Amino acid sequence: MRALILLTFLVLTFFTDAVAQEQPLQPGQRVRVAHSCLAVRDQQTRQTELRDCHTTKGSVAALSADALGLNAGDSTVSLSLRRISRIEVYRGQKAYTGVGALVGLLVGAVTGGVVGYRQCEDSFVDVGVCAAAGIGVGGGVGAGLGALTGSAIKADRWEDVPLDRLRVAVEPQRDGLGIRVSMAF
Repeated sequence: MRALILLTFLVLTFFTDAVAQEQPLQPGQRVRVAHSCLAVRDQQTRQTELRDCHTTKGSVAALSADALGLNAGDSTVSLSLRRISRIEVYRGQKAYTGVGALVGLLVGAVTGGVVGYRQCEDSFVDVGVCAAAGIGVGGGVGAGLGALTGSAIKADRWEDVPLDRLRVAVEPQRDGLGIRVSMAF
């Protein structure tokens, strides 16, 4: 009998740990919620489009089986889960360093190539060599300046949360049973 109790405890502990590894929607987490949308279905394309959506940004205050509580500014807003059409979780900011470097490389290479070609047009040096040198120098300088500029430009990253992954579960706790609400990503 003791072996059965121990085995049951180990299985429940493993299951609880495996469930806890899901990334839950936690209080304080920044979210962006589209709610009270009107779903319009296009008869020709047979696609559904959401219109007249209200978007609320805030941090999660509470999540129950039928409502999501958000701290939005100075107030707490309660949104019915049935009226929510989209939830996005804030995942930090993204810098555009790579995009800036690529744009700078292209602009710098073209500019450097033209300048190099023009400099050697009336000299004894091969214009192809001068243009290639201009492309190399201009591209390098442009990539560096573009990367520097792109790193200063930042945008928020938001990740969609599938609404069908919303879960409310009862699970064992140290002092009895507890309710866990999570969203799996």
